[in-house]
Amino acid sequence: MDFLTRKDYVDNWLSETHEQFCGLNFSGWSAIAERAGFTIDPASNAWRNDWVIENRIAPVATITTPDGDPITWPVTHQLLIARR
Repeated sequence: MDFLTRKDYVDNWLSETHEQFCGLNFSGWSAIAERAGFTIDPASNAWRNDWVIENRIAPVATITTPDGDPITWPVTHQLLIARR
C-alpha cells in the first residue's frame, strides 16, 4: 500500500519513498503508542477510502492470493489519537 498510495507523486518520488506508513496496521500502531504510555482515544479508527481505491489504485493494480483469487482492498487510512 505504501507504493500504491504514492505512485502518482512523480515530482517528489525519491522523497516519498523514504517514508513508510504501512509497516504496521492500526492495532500495531496503537500497541506501540500504548507501550509508550499513551491512551488511545475511542474516536481513533482505521478506514478504507473507496474513492482512492476506485480512482487511483484499482485502475492500475489488483491484489490477489498466490492462487490469483482477488482480495478485498485493505484500509487506506487511519486516525490515531493518542493522549498522555
